[in-house]
Amino acid sequence: MTRKNYLQILLEASINISEEYERLYKLFYSTEIFEEIYDIQYFNPNSIYEICKKYFLELSCRETCTNIQEFDSEYHFNFKSKASISKDDINYFITFCEYLLNFITSLQQIKLTNTEKKKITILETQLNKIIEKISYQIIEQEKKTKILIPKDQVANSVAEIIKDDDLSYRVIEYNHHSMKGDIEQKKSILLRLAHQLEPLDDKLKSINDALKSNLFFMFNNLDLRHNNTTRNPTKEEKQDTYYKEIVAKMPPEELESWYDETYQLCLLAFLELDNVERMQKIEELKKKIKT
Repeated sequence: MTRKNYLQILLEASINISEEYERLYKLFYSTEIFEEIYDIQYFNPNSIYEICKKYFLELSCRETCTNIQEFDSEYHFNFKSKASISKDDINYFITFCEYLLNFITSLQQIKLTNTEKKKITILETQLNKIIEKISYQIIEQEKKTKILIPKDQVANSVAEIIKDDDLSYRVIEYNHHSMKGDIEQKKSILLRLAHQLEPLDDKLKSINDALKSNLFFMFNNLDLRHNNTTRNPTKEEKQDTYYKEIVAKMPPEELESWYDETYQLCLLAFLELDNVERMQKIEELKKKIKT
């Protein structure tokens, strides 16, 4: 069965991404909506984009850029007033939401007029409603940059189980759209998960032998823990146990799909391990109820 992509699910739920995009675009780049809200006599005509432009040098999100035009050019932000979001790609919309989210956060850290604050609050409220509507969540990266990730209760649960704060974040970040095609980053996360699971392999085997076997098969044969794509010149072909011709010839897209499957197995393994104590408590409760 072919899996639906995220945008297909949203479309089937009657969520019009192009329409939501245009609403956010108008709130950020235009003054039209604010003119309806405020008395025109006292209205500050600046759009939120113009407010960003005015205070740009005070904004924490500016990196080393000195004006917003330079920022947009350097990071290739070229948002159009109308965008027909492809049914195969939600990334354009999410990128725009992240762009707005980080400007809002930066603006809230500086001194603004009351009218400017009200405008930003209106945009923030609208953005939060949309983020909730499309079932995404906001997470903060190490550099305090905020990004949007699809809500994944399994990934969130595993992130809470893992005792390493940085790895917990990486477990959630794995689902970010910028990770698509980044095999090396995904490989790095999987290796850290493997490192966490390796001391628990016997325990996992006793809980779910098939899961343990399949998971460590993936770790050992998909160019993760071993170099499975390059022959060892010092060994004969039969002795070169790490080299796997099928993996060496695998297209990057296929290898990435297997990495994604391995990630899902990792999540399941952590949940299985965490469930042991829960099941023990239930058994104890059952005994108490029977007595």
